[in-house]
Amino acid sequence: MPVLTPVDVRTFSESTQQLAKSAVERVIRNECEVSGSPIAPRIVTTVSSPAIDNDDVATRRFTRVLELYYGSESPKVIQVMPPDIVADDIVLLSLPPGGNPIPYVYWNIGLTDPEIWEKANRQGKLGDLPPTHSPIYAPAIQPTL
Repeated sequence: MPVLTPVDVRTFSESTQQLAKSAVERVIRNECEVSGSPIAPRIVTTVSSPAIDNDDVATRRFTRVLELYYGSESPKVIQVMPPDIVADDIVLLSLPPGGNPIPYVYWNIGLTDPEIWEKANRQGKLGDLPPTHSPIYAPAIQPTL
């Protein structure tokens, strides 16, 4: 009976991605061999997406526009996003076939209740806030809608 086991490998660089994929494949093949599996594993990469790493020049331009809009509130509401390994097609869209990469700026819009955000920020626990795809994610109704 076939067994399908999805494995998600996320890295910040293509070279590390290749190393990680090779290691995962090696472990799977070795485990099948030592457990006496009658069939060799079939390993398929179904999707791959590079890490999100904003273009520095485009990010500076975009940040300046936000700073003009938010003025003195800027330090409270603008945070430059570090590289991220969420799977998002923005990176793929920035890599046209046969062309030069297109600069992009990926940003997040805060939808968490400001009081909850501030409390987590004061406690150094912003990472504990539920992300958008979490079942306990609850955006603030205003101004989200």
